[in-house]
Parts: sequence; structure tokens; C-alpha cells
Amino acid sequence: MKNTKKKNGAATKGKGRAALSAQQTIPYLSMHPDGVCKLPGGLYTKTVEYEDINYSVASTEDQTAIFSGW
Repeated sequence: MKNTKKKNGAATKGKGRAALSAQQTIPYLSMHPDGVCKLPGGLYTKTVEYEDINYSVASTEDQTAIFSGW
């Protein structure tokens, strides 16, 4: 008798391949410390990092520093 079971394409599709990280799947040419990223085709993108703060409970010094930063 022949084996008539079909292989699950999704399960066998990635066999023999290493999993890629998110960084490996995003094409970029260079990443600079200031958050500017050079992409193929002469394009650039900017990444901004921010923290969640509670302005109302911050000290007066912290409030002044936060406000001055903007």
C-alpha cells in the first residue's frame, strides 16, 4: 500500500531554515546613534524614544527640566 497522507505544507515549509529575527528582516544600510536610519533607495527614517512620565507627581525641578526639554 502507498502512503496517501499529505504533508502539511505549513509545517514543512520552513524546514532546514533558521528563524530570522526582526532586525534581520528589515532592510537598512546603516543605523546612527541619534536614531537616523539610512534605507535603500536614498530614504531615511528617524526613530524617537520616549518615556511615559506622570508630570503631575514629578518634583518642581523635574517638571522644569521636562518643560525645558520641549
